[in-house]
Amino acid sequence: MRFVSWVKYLLGLIGLLFCAPYWSFATQDSVDGLKLRFDTLSARYNDYHFQTSQMIAPVTLLSVSAFGLVDNSPLRRLSNSIHGEMEKHGYQAKIDNVIQYAPIAFHLALGFTEVKSRYCFRDRAIIATTSYLINLGVTSGLKKLSRELRPYGHVRTSFPSGHTATAFTGAEMVRIEYGNGLGAFAYGIATTVGLLRVYNDRHWFHDVFAGAGVGILSAKAGYWLLPAWRRLFKLKDRGAVTMFVPSFDPQNRSVGLNLCLLY
Repeated sequence: MRFVSWVKYLLGLIGLLFCAPYWSFATQDSVDGLKLRFDTLSARYNDYHFQTSQMIAPVTLLSVSAFGLVDNSPLRRLSNSIHGEMEKHGYQAKIDNVIQYAPIAFHLALGFTEVKSRYCFRDRAIIATTSYLINLGVTSGLKKLSRELRPYGHVRTSFPSGHTATAFTGAEMVRIEYGNGLGAFAYGIATTVGLLRVYNDRHWFHDVFAGAGVGILSAKAGYWLLPAWRRLFKLKDRGAVTMFVPSFDPQNRSVGLNLCLLY
């Protein structure tokens, strides 16, 4: 029991030292608390509004990918050629099922570090939810409309690539939220997901182009619609403060970590 108590004290000390650069002391009843602010009251930049130029990249990707649906088109022949090369491999790289969600995780979590975000966590969560609902609707609709047979056969749900769309939705949100530097890193992950979908014989090459277009467009739409959600639910433009509050109770010899959202 004495060993367990020392372990608790040690874990609590490590947690407090980790939070040291950010804390301010406070007292509530008999419990000493540490307030840790990770999020911002106001946006770093102006709101992300619709501009025609923002449509260039996703519309281009979707338009080019559509030629892959045409038999004997140059893009279709390229997709068939790449598929022929991939058939020589064993299709063992299944990590794309996991890393497709890495960009959206970065989008939501990076704001809790010292990295400046465009919006607070509440708004980021609203944007992410909106973007992925749009992504799901557009991807499902295009799959039903195109009915393209997957490279391995049997299933007509190939166009566009859902994994790629998921990854690029998150990547574009990271770019908008945190800038081109971190955005390039997220885009690298999204591109890897797309290539792995082709390598694993789950999609044609042009399916990945379409997925990227859908993902980028969905992310932009999520940001465009944020002001509408604010008006509908009467949310303050200033957003929210997000705090982690570590605490230590000397009487019960326990430590805790509380998440506080202040609106």
